[in-house]
Amino acid sequence: MSKVVIEVKTARLYRDTDTWSKMDPYVVLISGSEKKKTKTHSGGGKNPIWNQSLTMKYVDTTMTLQVWDKDTTSDDFVGGGAIDLASAASMGGLKDWVPVQYKGKDAGQVYIEISFTATTAPAASTYGGYASYAPATTPPTSYYAAPAPAPSYAPAGYAATAPGVYAPAPAPAYPTATAPAYPTAPAYAAPTYIGSTPAATYTPPASAPGYAPAHGYAPAPTAGTTYAAPGTTYAAPGTTYAAPGTTYAAPAPAPAPAPAPAPAYYPPGSGYSYQ
Repeated sequence: MSKVVIEVKTARLYRDTDTWSKMDPYVVLISGSEKKKTKTHSGGGKNPIWNQSLTMKYVDTTMTLQVWDKDTTSDDFVGGGAIDLASAASMGGLKDWVPVQYKGKDAGQVYIEISFTATTAPAASTYGGYASYAPATTPPTSYYAAPAPAPSYAPAGYAATAPGVYAPAPAPAYPTATAPAYPTAPAYAAPTYIGSTPAATYTPPASAPGYAPAHGYAPAPTAGTTYAAPGTTYAAPGTTYAAPGTTYAAPAPAPAPAPAPAPAYYPPGSGYSYQ
């Protein structure tokens, strides 16, 4: 007879039956006439954890799952749901959240993991004239065979050379692209001026007016001007000069100095003497 192993892991509950304290939840599993329950998670509240494995006979296609809150006087029913064992067996097991309800409303979810095992009948033997049974030497095998692998198909554009082996599709051939021919740009004639002829020579604009240098500074140099030698003394500012082209007279010669008077001559015996 096959057996089903249910590992009750944890839950996330939406309904709370305790007002002033946290719930003490546990799970009950019912399959046919068999009934088993997990340990109680004291103070587990809405997120209890059990991590407990329960093994039951596989006698029905549906198993009932119930969540209860342990109380001192009487336990409170939190919610219940159903486990589809037939679907779990067809898939070789199940790992999923099982929804639970209370009076048609969502009360939470319980996470379980389901697996299946198979047992064989014991082999008969005799001992002292009485029939006895020894364990079978053949190890138990899985009750449910693994599903057949899905068939594989050659993708579009590929040819199958062996089961599951495909030769690559040939690369597509593309025509060789040629560069487009572009027309030659037309020659342009020299521009024609209407109403005026461009000047053959360029006349630079008149220079900006000059400003007299500040007192004590020599005027700015001008191209082509001959300047006096360094150290030349100039007239004081404000001196009036003659107009350009004035002819000046030669300076008068300096007067000759008057000759010194000849010394007086006194003949000897005149009674005069030289001072």
